[in-house]
Amino acid sequence: MIGRPAFLRLPVIFIVLGALLGSTWTGLVGAQPAADQPWENGLGMKFVPVAGTKALFSIWETRVRDFEAFVSATGYDATAGMLSKRDDGWRAHGDSWRSPAFPQTSLHPVCGVNWEDARAFCTWMTETERAAGRLGPNQVYRLPTDEEWSAAIGLPREQGATPKERNGKAGEVYWWGTAFPPPKGMGNFSDEAAKRGRHPDWNIVVGYDDGFEDSSPAGTFAATKLGLYDLTGNAWEWCEDFFDGKAGSRVMRGGAYSRLGAHHLEASFRLEVPAPRRRSDFGFRCVIGLEGRSP
Repeated sequence: MIGRPAFLRLPVIFIVLGALLGSTWTGLVGAQPAADQPWENGLGMKFVPVAGTKALFSIWETRVRDFEAFVSATGYDATAGMLSKRDDGWRAHGDSWRSPAFPQTSLHPVCGVNWEDARAFCTWMTETERAAGRLGPNQVYRLPTDEEWSAAIGLPREQGATPKERNGKAGEVYWWGTAFPPPKGMGNFSDEAAKRGRHPDWNIVVGYDDGFEDSSPAGTFAATKLGLYDLTGNAWEWCEDFFDGKAGSRVMRGGAYSRLGAHHLEASFRLEVPAPRRRSDFGFRCVIGLEGRSP
């Protein structure tokens, strides 16, 4: 668990957040999350239980509006060094999560954040909602563990002690089943829309058209049976774990609107990424851990 950053000063932040969100931030002392019940937090982020875990999963990837509330309240800077895709490839073009080289609305997933940014957001949410009485002392916002993410997408228990050892072992299995190309409406992937738009050089899912060249608003496509959206596609999602279980790079799951290969959409695929890296297809999904501060 990261330490308490200097920018987290709860009374001031809570007042600022209330002013920013107005009537959106309601129920300062309300029901706290329970293990077997859907729950909605003060930012309107919705969470559902996932069997086999002690966590509630956000049904969406963290949206621009959610991350904007965090940045506005704290002054946190997550803008430096992001890689974005332009005509000369993936480079640092001066873009950031605020403008990642393609149009975004407040309901799109925040794109261009690193593991440290995602953790800072979770720390802020934990402190803020505890101050509001909406979170218990043993409940915490955090990133999902690799195994929790596998449970959320419906994989049976995987063999291997680390994400690296579990990587790709389920083969050509996707959240919607084994069909490929995916049935219509399964998610936002690199596809015919991307190729006829600004990404003619991308490998695509031939015969699939989601209508988006880049990211899409959270919840646009079909949900899993648990009610989770964009668990595959849209933005890569940071997980808590080290890729090799010990140190170094972290784990990302779920693929993105930018396709590197069909196997990146497989339910058991893991991407190994250094924690400080920001790229315009990197996002995250929060969970609420119901027992303790960290996995």
